[in-house]
Parts: sequence; C-alpha cells; structure tokens
Amino acid sequence: MLNKWVGPHQLPAGVQGDDYMQNSTGSPPPSPSLATPVHVSLSFHNHKLTMNLLALIDVATRGILRIILSVLFLYILSVKTEWRVFRNRLHRSSLYSPSHCLSPPLKEPHYLPKSIHRKVRMDTSTRNPAFRVAFSRAKAECLDGDHVYMDRAPFWLVNILVIPAVMVQACSCMIWWSIRHFLHRNCWISIVPHDPSITAARIVMDSSMVLNFSHMETHPDSPNLKLATFVFPDMMLINHHSKWTMTLRLQLVLDKIGGNPPQIYQAWLDDSPVTHSQVCTLLSFAIVTCHIRLHAYANWAVNMESSSGMGFWDTLDSAITIMYNHLGYGQTHRYFWLYKWLGVMAREQDPLLFQQALDHNCAMGVPHHHNVKELAPYGRVIKFIVKLRPIFLKNFVYYQRNSNMFPGIDGEALFVRTFIHSLDHTFFEQIIGDVLWLDSNDTEFGAMADMAKFARCCYMEDLHLLPFSPKMKDRKSNPFYHSVYNAAHKVDPELADYIDTTIVK
Repeated sequence: MLNKWVGPHQLPAGVQGDDYMQNSTGSPPPSPSLATPVHVSLSFHNHKLTMNLLALIDVATRGILRIILSVLFLYILSVKTEWRVFRNRLHRSSLYSPSHCLSPPLKEPHYLPKSIHRKVRMDTSTRNPAFRVAFSRAKAECLDGDHVYMDRAPFWLVNILVIPAVMVQACSCMIWWSIRHFLHRNCWISIVPHDPSITAARIVMDSSMVLNFSHMETHPDSPNLKLATFVFPDMMLINHHSKWTMTLRLQLVLDKIGGNPPQIYQAWLDDSPVTHSQVCTLLSFAIVTCHIRLHAYANWAVNMESSSGMGFWDTLDSAITIMYNHLGYGQTHRYFWLYKWLGVMAREQDPLLFQQALDHNCAMGVPHHHNVKELAPYGRVIKFIVKLRPIFLKNFVYYQRNSNMFPGIDGEALFVRTFIHSLDHTFFEQIIGDVLWLDSNDTEFGAMADMAKFARCCYMEDLHLLPFSPKMKDRKSNPFYHSVYNAAHKVDPELADYIDTTIVK
C-alpha cells in the first residue's frame, strides 16, 4: 500500500521529496496529474529570507520609533523651557510693557539736505494719527524686538502647527546648500553667473533698505539718467572676532527712459571705495540685521489680550508673529554650529557678535523716509507700496471704527507686518538666487557673508508644510484683508499674491 503523501512543510528533515513519495516496494511516485514534485530546498530558502527580512523591518521600525519618540521628547522639553520665558512677560496692556505706548517716532537722519529736513518736520506736524493705536497716547522711546506675552494655549498651538514646519524646512535647506557648497569646492559645479552691480542695486531698490534713501540728482554725463544716493550711517560690521561701525554710501544709476535696471555707480565705506561684490555682501548682511526692525515694529500689530474680542485667525496671526520675533531675535545665532558642521560656514563664528549687530540696528530705529516717493517711477516694489499704503490705512481706520476689528493694534505696524515684511523676504530670496554669490573667502567681509548665507538659506522661503495658508489672498472670511487684497491685486497681481497676514518666515 502507498504511503500517504504529505506536503512540503511536512517532510522530515534530511529527506528529499522524490524519495519520500516512493512506497516500500519501489513503485514510482504518483503521476503529475495527482501530485507535482516540489523543490523543498528552494522553498525553504525563500522562507528563511522572508523571515530575515521581516526581522530586519521589525528592528528598523523599532529604531525609527525610538528616534521619533526621542526627538519628540526633546522637542517638548525645549518648548516647556521656552514657555518659562514667555510666562514671565507682560501683556501689552501692562504699563511697563515696551509696546504699551505708541510706536516710537521715526529717526530724523542727519545726512538729509536741509530742504528735506524742513519737509520732514512739516509732514510730521500735520500727520493724521487716526491709524496710530496703542494702550497709551505716549510714545515709546525705542523698538524692542522680543517682549510680548501670550497665553499657554496659543503658545502650544504655534509650537504644534508652525515650529515643526520651520525646523524641517530650515534643516532641509541647510543640507541642500551644504551639498552645493561641497560640489562647488570640488569644482563639480559652477556659480550661477550674475552682475554684482545689478544684484546690489536690486537689494537696495526692492527691500526695506530703500528707507535709507537720501536724495537724487542728475547724472553728470547724461541728462536722462539719475543718480540716487543712499546712506547707511553707523552700520555695524563684524568679522570672526571683533566688531566696528562705519558708514556705507551708495550711488545708483537710475534709467527711467531706457528701461535699464538700476546699477551701482559708486560705493564708499567711510572714505574707502569698495567693490561691487563687497557691496553685495555688505547689503545682504545689512538687510539681515536691519530686518529685525520690521519684526520689532510688528509688536505693535499684535494683541493677545483675552478680553480683546479678536477672532481665532487674528489671534493666531498675533501668536505666530510673537513666536517668530522670539526665534528671529534671540534664537537664530544658536544654530551657527550646525551650519558650520555642515561645511557651509567657512570659519567658526562668534554668535554673540551677530546678536550685538541685531541689538545695534534695532536700537537705531526706522529712519524717516519722507522722500522715498521720488523713487516710485524707478522701482516696482516702491511703486506698489506707495500706492497701497494709503488704501490700506484708510480701510484699517474704517474697519477698526465701524466693525471693532483689530483692537489695540497700530495700523502702520500692521502694514509693516503684512506688506513690508512679506516683500522683504520674497525679494531677498529672488535677488540672491545663489548663496555662492556671497564671498565667504573675502578676508575683510567673509564672516558677514557666512551669516547672510545662513539667513538666506533657512528663513527666506515660504513654509511648505503648514497645515493652513498664511496668504492674504486666502483670508476671504476677513472683510478687511479681502478688500485690501482686491485693491493690491489691481495694482500688481503678482506682488499681491506674495503678501502674508502674519510674520511666518
């Protein structure tokens, strides 16, 4: 009688399938129609590989989960540490808060011609203060970049929704640019070509650096050209171990008739001429360290009072602005070590010098810019801002009075928080298309080039992982933002789409 045939998983160890399927009398195995021979050794080998692969996946999954939980634990621990800073702050309604009073007056620059000085005084005395709002009618003495309190709930909400997206994007950008630096050092890629004269002129004309405009005159060689002079007084410069202040003077060639882009005509640092490439580095460092003034001014555009009656999105905008002011003003320099470790910074930098440069430029305040309207025919961004500002402030006063919107918020500061700040980031990102343009090997200004690269890499681009849109064009539920965006879209649709409702980069 035939022995009962068993499947491949029931074979005894060391017995081949063909031998086992024979009976005791040596009769042949069943025909292929009844049973198909199985190659047990191959099946057993595949089974072993599958088990090893599953074990490897299990180990990898456990390791990844441990890393994620460890990072999450450290993040929660760091957030709790930051909360200790915020819980000891004062509300803006507190008498001792730096932003309790009206925002500080504009600084009267001493380098302006006397005729412009008289216009500045007349313009200040007849200024309409309807949009100037605060908890007190007195004026603050100076800007303060990081001081506003917020409650525990919005604090944690921002750290859950926004800060992880900031960290992921900053790290990914640093890694990407470190790869570019590595490839460039090994001569595998080349720098994107550009004209440093045009690049430097664009930094001035398409950013908040235009506030340092002094005066305009006719070009000595052509009556169709204009020379615009910009002065940056007491500009703090730093290297790897020291700091000093100097005055940067620029003259730009403006060609309205020919349509040529603005270019650098002459540039001096005190009395010494500087190259166009060095001007790019100086202006990039200046816009990074002077940009803190916009953040500080935006502190008058937030309200975290529980009794203010502000809606959810307006409160979230205020909370994000406060958190970004905290990160940008007092925390940025703490990550220089990572930038150096990735190989992007050429040398070790002193982070305290960068913080001192921020403090210096914040204390200098915003210069008076009465005559910046003269540049409107020569710059797209300036023209856009000059046209939109009165429309913005008119709508702000209307909605604040008639709809009880934005209580305790300064209209000028809100304009800075939305339009000025958004365009400053967007155009600096576009102008410095390749951070390799900033020369880290310059013996005099290399340290400032490294710090400007760091800011350009990590904090200029839009956040792509936010669970909501911060763009003004998407805030149609807010009648004020909706009306202002429609007006901006009529002036310049592309620039209107760049505007955020909060400081989120």
